Amino acid sequence: MAQREQHERVKKMDRWAGKLLGHKAVVMAILVVIAMASGLAMANFGGGAGGVSFERTDGSGTLVEPGSGDASSGKTSEGSSPKASAAAEVYVDVDGAVVSPGVYRLKDGARVAQAIDAAGGLAPEADVTGLNRASKVTDGQKIHVPTVGEQQVSIAEAGVDGGTSASSGVGGATA
Repeated sequence: MAQREQHERVKKMDRWAGKLLGHKAVVMAILVVIAMASGLAMANFGGGAGGVSFERTDGSGTLVEPGSGDASSGKTSEGSSPKASAAAEVYVDVDGAVVSPGVYRLKDGARVAQAIDAAGGLAPEADVTGLNRASKVTDGQKIHVPTVGEQQVSIAEAGVDGGTSASSGVGGATA
């Protein structure tokens, strides 16, 4: 008797499969929806903006995250605790010939080019000939993008220690 019931179940499943395969357009639409939902889920949970978390300072030097009026809560853009994400983030001060100078939070290992992008990109008067946009940023680093005609002072001449090379156009870290 159990074999007969099992046989009936298999026949029933075969009928359902036959009906479903008869509607190939419906099956394809369902698969496309599942693929799109999976892609959206991966985009939301997997990465964000290419290693950049956009935030800037207001006039008083306080960090301001987009979509929030107050950055003093200590929350990160991923919603995790500040201690858990502190090792994976760096803060850099971007100024000079950029659209929105300020302090920005980036993922550890980010490049100078990503810091400039976080600051709204280069201003029209920016001079990037001496700027190494491929170098990695460090926590507390100041990145100055010079304007055309601005004299670039080498780090050795300025007496700043602990910075990157003068040819990078990036100032040393501040503590």
